[in-house]
Amino acid sequence: MHIAEGMLGIEICISGYAVAGGLTALALKKVKQEHALKISVMGTCFFVSSLIHIPIPPTSIHLALLVLIGIILGLEAVLAIGVGLFFQALMFQHGGLSTLGVNLCVMGLPAVCSALLFKPFIKKRQKQKNLLIVIGGILAALSIVLATALMALVLIAAGNEFSVLAVLFSLPQGILALIEAVITGLVLKSLLKIKPELINGFEK
Repeated sequence: MHIAEGMLGIEICISGYAVAGGLTALALKKVKQEHALKISVMGTCFFVSSLIHIPIPPTSIHLALLVLIGIILGLEAVLAIGVGLFFQALMFQHGGLSTLGVNLCVMGLPAVCSALLFKPFIKKRQKQKNLLIVIGGILAALSIVLATALMALVLIAAGNEFSVLAVLFSLPQGILALIEAVITGLVLKSLLKIKPELINGFEK
């Protein structure tokens, strides 16, 4: 789901950094000192999970955990994902520094949108934990679909030569969406049972 160096024109890269910079500024404005540990832990989870690749021709897939990060951090998910993407690009050339802004938009926006969609259900159906698990799983699948669609749109906008590549990258993500839904549901089930207060907006 990472867009590599050299695949995008300068205009798209600058636009990506502009949007990502705005999201980061909003997140930094909201962040509190006591949230630093949660952001660090979720950033580490994102960093590690994205490095575990499952080959599915013609490409490979990897976990993103976007909804879990969004549900736990809210808007601050942008910070965790951004740091994870930066170190992936710097240490493993997974993605790129020029495409860092675009990659943050592709993965950060679905995480934040999922958090916004999940929050009303926390307030209204906090006692119906099974429903929250199902909703979390559905949002996890949809977040992968949205991230894949955003990536495909960016690649298509980059030029006709990348249009076929965008389609090829999109096809295996359906499998990833199902995997993310199951994993998100299982983790949410544990969180709601053991430490529900870790979920952003959850009240005891």
